[in-house]
Amino acid sequence: DVKNARAHVEELKEDAPREDLKTATKTIRNAWQETNKLMKRHVSTLTGAKLGNIIHRMEMLEQKFVKARDRLKERNADVSALDERLAQLHNTLGDARKKYEDAVKMFAEAQATQNVDSAAKEVQGLLKEARADLKTAQEQLRVVVQEIKTQLRATATAATANAMVVSEASASSG
Repeated sequence: DVKNARAHVEELKEDAPREDLKTATKTIRNAWQETNKLMKRHVSTLTGAKLGNIIHRMEMLEQKFVKARDRLKERNADVSALDERLAQLHNTLGDARKKYEDAVKMFAEAQATQNVDSAAKEVQGLLKEARADLKTAQEQLRVVVQEIKTQLRATATAATANAMVVSEASASSG
């Protein structure tokens, strides 16, 4: 369409009638609107892909934190608060993942039926909700990290105290 519009404009001369100019303007405007729609579709596809990548990385962090919790549990640390925070994080990430997958599915269906424009607002709404969930999950990740650090400090202090008690006991018995 852009090539057609350009060819039409190049055919016009300076003394072209007003109607020809209006027709050329209309052709250019229509070509631009189609190009703009295509750009929006591609931008939303890229945004969705980026969002999916962020969700995946956060899920990988969640798995690392679960492993850290397991190691703390092996050290006899109280991980009940950490378990609660990890459960909240898991639920929030699950909600974000579901909204993201629903948006991707809806966008794919809309592309198959050439009905992208009508579904675009709904897809964008789902992606916006998924981003909000990810923001919440990010805050929950911070809390989980703080909880893990607190538990590590507590277990390190307890281990140091146990080592001191054992060394005092062995010194006094010897």
